[in-house]
Amino acid sequence: MNQYSVCGINFYSEIELPLHRSEKDNANFTIIKKSSYPKLNFFNESILFQKNSIFIRTKTSNIFEIKRSNEIFIYSLDKESRNNIWIEFLGIPLGYALRKSGFTVIHGSSICLDNYAACIVGFSGVGKSTLSIGLINEGFSFITEDLCVIKNNEIFQPSSWIKNTNKNMKDLNIDFKQKLRIASDSRKRDLFNLNGHQCKNKSIPKAFYFPIDSNKKMINKMKKEDAFKFIFASFYRMHNNEVDNLEKITTLIESVPCYFFLRDKRAPIKENTEYLSSHFKDLIKA
Repeated sequence: MNQYSVCGINFYSEIELPLHRSEKDNANFTIIKKSSYPKLNFFNESILFQKNSIFIRTKTSNIFEIKRSNEIFIYSLDKESRNNIWIEFLGIPLGYALRKSGFTVIHGSSICLDNYAACIVGFSGVGKSTLSIGLINEGFSFITEDLCVIKNNEIFQPSSWIKNTNKNMKDLNIDFKQKLRIASDSRKRDLFNLNGHQCKNKSIPKAFYFPIDSNKKMINKMKKEDAFKFIFASFYRMHNNEVDNLEKITTLIESVPCYFFLRDKRAPIKENTEYLSSHFKDLIKA
């Protein structure tokens, strides 16, 4: 059995994962492969909430079941599905395991400067990861990709892996210590493990940025009602506790300012990251 630690939460796992190894004896979660495949109707959704389980269906048809008992069952249809377990677990399944463990989890990337974190939030494909790696060249440290994991006014690093294209990594001259190929990624990205000096284990959230494609560069502070809607759309919600979800989102927008980031989609990545960097540096100086 493999043992891992993520944000202080311990996992025993029957499969190998590219995560921090742990030697602790106690496990908060146990990951188990199952031989059968469940008959479930997801109703064209990727997440299904039931009384004692959360079911997550991935793009390669793996199904992760997070049980109330903190067992995580993995069901695979074929070899392609099995080959993608490790990369798919690092996304939504891990996010819900951490959410179940008391963390606030938002779909986004985050970087930090002077121990203050900027969280770049939004749906897949808006450029969160590319903006994050671009900001490394502006003196920022990488915290997390895909999962903004927050607790007690701190944001934690689940892992030092980031998905991006070889071209972006080369164009931005980003160094890394390991690369793993993702065979089935629709955007032809791979997984890159950044070096320790490029990363930060935790930081204090200072701002949320929501990228929007535009023909100009501009950053505008969001009204609280807009911030609530945008955070809600990217928030890992526990279906059986809506009041707790709403309270966590309200607490976030009361304590951390949110901004629309209109980026010039025609401009090079460096121009947009320099613009965002300048705004965040002014924010932490204020």
